[in-house]
Amino acid sequence: MNNDYFNASWLGELRFTPNDSWDFEVSSDLTNYSDKSFGESLSIPLLGAQINHYFLKNKRGTLTL
Repeated sequence: MNNDYFNASWLGELRFTPNDSWDFEVSSDLTNYSDKSFGESLSIPLLGAQINHYFLKNKRGTLTL
């Protein structure tokens, strides 16, 4: 099983914090696999999103979606 393959990954993240109570985040990940035994290259994209709301005294509570 002396197979050589090529793996490349690209990552990105964007975050927006309009005030002390809210935080918005979007992240992406693209992984590309290629090898002669695969036939053609395989790309796997992932996209994530997150919203945080901070509350209580001194922002000790967090609600995350």
